[in-house]
Amino acid sequence: FFYKEAQMELIVNRIRTKPIGEVLQFLPVTTQGLAGPNTNLDEIEAIISDIQSRINKGFKGTLGIITSFREQQSRMEQALNEKLNMAILKRDHKLAIWFVGDVQGEERDIVYYSLVEDKRLKNANLASIYPVIGGTADNIRSLKMQRLNVGFSRAKDTMVFVHSQPIEQYSNTRLGDALKHYETTL
Repeated sequence: FFYKEAQMELIVNRIRTKPIGEVLQFLPVTTQGLAGPNTNLDEIEAIISDIQSRINKGFKGTLGIITSFREQQSRMEQALNEKLNMAILKRDHKLAIWFVGDVQGEERDIVYYSLVEDKRLKNANLASIYPVIGGTADNIRSLKMQRLNVGFSRAKDTMVFVHSQPIEQYSNTRLGDALKHYETTL
């Protein structure tokens, strides 16, 4: 959908066998202020809890986590090492944690997207990562636009958007356009 209209979009091409609500999921996080520059620990806790719940219910597939900031990636790895057994997750679920700019060529059954930003906390600025609407990076050939497109094409089965503010508050970037598209589709 986001590359060009002539290509088959994820919803048509890949997601035919499950109800849309199983495939596109939004995991809203009520932040408690546990954030720092380009990090959101509340989102990390929500992802850990969701992963644990899925495994407890018998999930056997592969897992990936894409973060909008390298700092969040580092904190995510640290938290997963402390709270879950990373070696088992990597072995049994091929768990990988990526910064959105480093995820080329990888896919997982479930991919969590940790968006990090909470405007109330002023902990991050997604406009530094994703194209701003009407900005110079707002074309398909730009690195920022490629990040968005590549990041959103890594899920083989389920996309889980982990967000700490209402979807409409992401509207200053193309990420917001994508989130609104998925929310409307859902």
